[in-house]
Amino acid sequence: MAHIVIINPRFETSYWGMEHALPLFDAKANLPVACLPLLAALTPAEHTITLVDENVEPIDFGLCEKADIVALTGMIVQRFRMTEILTELKRRECFTVVGGPWVTVKEDYFGNLVDVCFIGEAEETWPRFLDEWEQGSHARRYEQSDKTDMSKVPVPRFDLLKMDQYARGAVLSPAISAISSSSSGASRASRAAPRSSPRWRLYWRLAWIRPLSSTTI
Repeated sequence: MAHIVIINPRFETSYWGMEHALPLFDAKANLPVACLPLLAALTPAEHTITLVDENVEPIDFGLCEKADIVALTGMIVQRFRMTEILTELKRRECFTVVGGPWVTVKEDYFGNLVDVCFIGEAEETWPRFLDEWEQGSHARRYEQSDKTDMSKVPVPRFDLLKMDQYARGAVLSPAISAISSSSSGASRASRAAPRSSPRWRLYWRLAWIRPLSSTTI
Protein backbone atom coordinates (compact mmCIF):
# COMPACT_ATOMS: atom_id res chain seq x y z
CA MET A 1 0.00 0.00 0.00
CA ALA A 2 2.56 2.57 1.14
CA HIS A 3 6.29 2.87 0.59
CA ILE A 4 7.95 3.80 3.88
CA VAL A 5 11.59 4.85 4.22
CA ILE A 6 13.08 4.73 7.72
CA ILE A 7 16.39 6.55 8.25
CA ASN A 8 19.04 6.51 10.95
CA PRO A 9 21.28 9.58 10.43
CA ARG A 10 25.04 9.30 10.49
CA PHE A 11 26.90 9.95 13.72
CA GLU A 12 29.65 12.48 14.20
CA THR A 13 33.13 10.96 14.36
CA SER A 14 33.90 9.99 17.96
CA TYR A 15 35.96 7.69 20.16
CA TRP A 16 33.00 5.35 20.61
CA GLY A 17 32.28 5.10 16.91
CA MET A 18 35.81 3.82 16.25
CA GLU A 19 35.57 5.26 12.73
CA HIS A 20 39.34 5.28 12.22
CA ALA A 21 39.62 1.61 13.18
CA LEU A 22 36.69 0.34 11.10
CA PRO A 23 38.71 -0.05 7.86
CA LEU A 24 40.76 -2.71 9.66
CA PHE A 25 37.62 -4.82 9.84
CA ASP A 26 36.34 -4.00 6.36
CA ALA A 27 33.31 -2.37 7.99
CA LYS A 28 31.58 0.98 7.61
CA ALA A 29 29.95 1.27 11.03
CA ASN A 30 30.36 -0.06 14.53
CA LEU A 31 26.96 -1.72 14.97
CA PRO A 32 23.34 -1.17 13.88
CA VAL A 33 20.64 0.55 15.94
CA ALA A 34 17.65 -1.54 17.01
CA CYS A 35 14.95 0.85 15.88
CA LEU A 36 15.15 0.29 12.13
CA PRO A 37 14.61 -3.50 12.02
CA LEU A 38 12.11 -3.36 14.90
CA LEU A 39 9.95 -0.73 13.21
CA ALA A 40 10.07 -2.73 10.00
CA ALA A 41 8.83 -5.77 11.90
CA LEU A 42 5.99 -3.72 13.43
CA THR A 43 4.88 -2.50 9.99
CA PRO A 44 2.00 -4.44 8.35
CA ALA A 45 3.13 -6.72 5.55
CA GLU A 46 1.17 -4.89 2.85
CA HIS A 47 3.53 -1.90 3.10
CA THR A 48 6.97 -1.70 1.47
CA ILE A 49 9.83 -0.84 3.82
CA THR A 50 13.25 0.58 2.96
CA LEU A 51 15.75 0.88 5.82
CA VAL A 52 18.59 3.38 5.46
CA ASP A 53 21.42 3.61 7.97
CA GLU A 54 23.43 6.60 6.82
CA ASN A 55 26.41 5.26 8.72
CA VAL A 56 26.83 2.54 6.08
CA GLU A 57 25.18 4.03 2.98
CA PRO A 58 24.16 7.46 1.65
CA ILE A 59 20.55 8.61 1.71
CA ASP A 60 18.83 8.39 -1.65
CA PHE A 61 16.76 11.57 -1.51
CA GLY A 62 15.28 10.78 -4.91
CA LEU A 63 13.85 7.58 -3.43
CA CYS A 64 12.61 9.48 -0.37
CA GLU A 65 10.85 11.96 -2.63
CA LYS A 66 8.84 9.11 -4.19
CA ALA A 67 8.03 7.47 -0.84
CA ASP A 68 4.71 7.98 0.94
CA ILE A 69 6.27 8.30 4.40
CA VAL A 70 9.84 9.10 5.45
CA ALA A 71 10.59 8.36 9.10
CA LEU A 72 13.64 9.59 10.97
CA THR A 73 15.11 8.61 14.33
CA GLY A 74 17.97 10.12 16.26
CA MET A 75 19.72 10.89 19.52
CA ILE A 76 21.00 14.23 20.79
CA VAL A 77 24.35 13.71 19.04
CA GLN A 78 22.51 13.31 15.72
CA ARG A 79 20.27 16.37 16.04
CA PHE A 80 22.24 18.60 13.65
CA ARG A 81 22.32 15.97 10.93
CA MET A 82 18.62 15.27 11.56
CA THR A 83 17.89 18.94 10.91
CA GLU A 84 19.85 18.85 7.65
CA ILE A 85 18.02 15.74 6.49
CA LEU A 86 14.58 17.08 7.43
CA THR A 87 15.29 20.39 5.70
CA GLU A 88 16.11 18.57 2.47
CA LEU A 89 13.10 16.27 2.81
CA LYS A 90 10.72 19.20 3.29
CA ARG A 91 12.30 20.99 0.33
CA ARG A 92 11.25 17.95 -1.66
CA GLU A 93 7.77 18.05 -0.05
CA CYS A 94 8.16 14.67 1.67
CA PHE A 95 5.79 13.56 4.43
CA THR A 96 8.07 13.38 7.47
CA VAL A 97 7.74 11.39 10.68
CA VAL A 98 10.22 11.80 13.53
CA GLY A 99 10.81 9.92 16.78
CA GLY A 100 13.67 8.88 18.98
CA PRO A 101 15.39 10.02 22.17
CA TRP A 102 16.03 13.60 21.05
CA VAL A 103 12.52 14.53 19.94
CA THR A 104 11.16 12.78 23.03
CA VAL A 105 13.01 15.21 25.32
CA LYS A 106 12.89 18.24 22.99
CA GLU A 107 9.57 17.88 21.25
CA ASP A 108 9.45 21.25 19.49
CA TYR A 109 13.07 21.24 18.29
CA PHE A 110 12.35 20.58 14.59
CA GLY A 111 9.27 22.80 14.34
CA ASN A 112 7.48 22.73 10.98
CA LEU A 113 10.03 20.33 9.49
CA VAL A 114 8.01 17.48 11.03
CA ASP A 115 4.53 16.33 10.02
CA VAL A 116 4.14 13.71 12.78
CA CYS A 117 6.20 13.16 15.91
CA PHE A 118 6.40 10.16 18.25
CA ILE A 119 7.10 10.63 21.95
CA GLY A 120 8.39 7.72 24.03
CA GLU A 121 8.17 4.13 22.86
CA ALA A 122 6.46 3.32 19.57
CA GLU A 123 5.67 -0.40 19.61
CA GLU A 124 1.96 0.44 19.93
CA THR A 125 1.74 3.90 18.40
CA TRP A 126 3.59 3.12 15.15
CA PRO A 127 1.07 0.48 13.94
CA ARG A 128 -1.80 2.73 15.08
CA PHE A 129 -0.40 5.68 13.14
CA LEU A 130 -0.07 3.60 9.96
CA ASP A 131 -3.68 2.46 10.27
CA GLU A 132 -4.91 6.01 10.84
CA TRP A 133 -2.68 7.38 8.07
CA GLU A 134 -4.21 4.92 5.63
CA GLN A 135 -7.67 6.13 6.65
CA GLY A 136 -6.62 9.78 6.33
CA SER A 137 -7.24 10.50 10.02
CA HIS A 138 -3.78 10.43 11.58
CA ALA A 139 -2.77 12.71 14.44
CA ARG A 140 0.23 15.04 14.50
CA ARG A 141 1.52 13.65 17.80
CA TYR A 142 1.64 10.14 19.24
CA GLU A 143 2.69 9.12 22.72
CA GLN A 144 2.50 5.60 24.10
CA SER A 145 1.06 5.69 27.62
CA ASP A 146 1.75 2.12 28.72
CA LYS A 147 4.94 0.10 28.83
CA THR A 148 5.52 -2.25 25.92
CA ASP A 149 4.47 -5.88 26.33
CA MET A 150 7.65 -7.52 25.02
CA SER A 151 5.91 -10.86 24.53
CA LYS A 152 4.08 -9.24 21.62
CA VAL A 153 7.10 -7.61 19.95
CA PRO A 154 8.01 -9.39 16.68
CA VAL A 155 11.48 -10.52 15.64
CA PRO A 156 13.36 -7.57 14.08
CA ARG A 157 13.73 -7.52 10.28
CA PHE A 158 17.51 -7.87 10.10
CA ASP A 159 17.10 -9.10 6.54
CA LEU A 160 16.44 -5.49 5.52
CA LEU A 161 19.77 -4.24 6.91
CA LYS A 162 23.19 -4.57 5.31
CA MET A 163 24.52 -6.59 8.24
CA ASP A 164 27.83 -7.35 6.53
CA GLN A 165 28.70 -3.64 6.71
CA TYR A 166 28.88 -3.61 10.52
CA ALA A 167 31.87 -4.51 12.66
CA ARG A 168 29.65 -6.25 15.18
CA GLY A 169 26.40 -8.16 14.95
CA ALA A 170 25.11 -6.85 18.27
CA VAL A 171 22.52 -4.09 18.30
CA LEU A 172 22.63 -0.59 19.78
CA SER A 173 19.36 0.75 21.14
CA PRO A 174 19.24 4.58 21.26
CA ALA A 175 17.59 4.67 24.69
CA ILE A 176 13.90 4.07 25.37
CA SER A 177 12.33 6.06 22.61
CA ALA A 178 9.90 6.36 19.78
CA ILE A 179 10.99 5.27 16.31
CA SER A 180 13.24 3.14 18.49
CA SER A 181 13.08 0.14 20.77
CA SER A 182 12.80 -0.17 24.52
CA SER A 183 15.81 -1.44 26.44
CA SER A 184 14.22 -4.88 26.67
CA GLY A 185 13.57 -4.70 22.95
CA ALA A 186 17.24 -4.12 22.35
CA SER A 187 18.04 -7.21 24.38
CA ARG A 188 15.65 -9.28 22.26
CA ALA A 189 17.09 -7.77 19.08
CA SER A 190 20.64 -8.45 20.20
CA ARG A 191 19.88 -12.11 20.77
CA ALA A 192 18.32 -12.37 17.32
CA ALA A 193 21.12 -10.54 15.49
CA PRO A 194 23.64 -12.71 13.65
CA ARG A 195 27.30 -12.65 14.68
CA SER A 196 28.64 -11.49 11.38
CA SER A 197 32.14 -13.00 10.92
CA PRO A 198 35.54 -13.77 12.49
CA ARG A 199 36.24 -10.03 12.43
CA TRP A 200 33.52 -9.72 15.09
CA ARG A 201 35.63 -11.78 17.50
CA LEU A 202 38.78 -9.85 16.60
CA TYR A 203 36.94 -6.59 17.17
CA TRP A 204 35.95 -7.59 20.67
CA ARG A 205 39.52 -8.53 21.54
CA LEU A 206 40.75 -5.11 20.38
CA ALA A 207 37.85 -3.24 21.94
CA TRP A 208 38.81 -4.38 25.40
CA ILE A 209 42.40 -3.15 25.17
CA ARG A 210 42.64 -0.14 27.48
CA PRO A 211 44.40 3.04 26.33
CA LEU A 212 47.76 3.62 28.04
CA SER A 213 46.41 6.85 29.48
CA SER A 214 43.45 5.20 31.20
CA THR A 215 43.19 5.25 34.96
CA THR A 216 42.35 2.15 36.97
CA ILE A 217 40.13 2.82 39.96
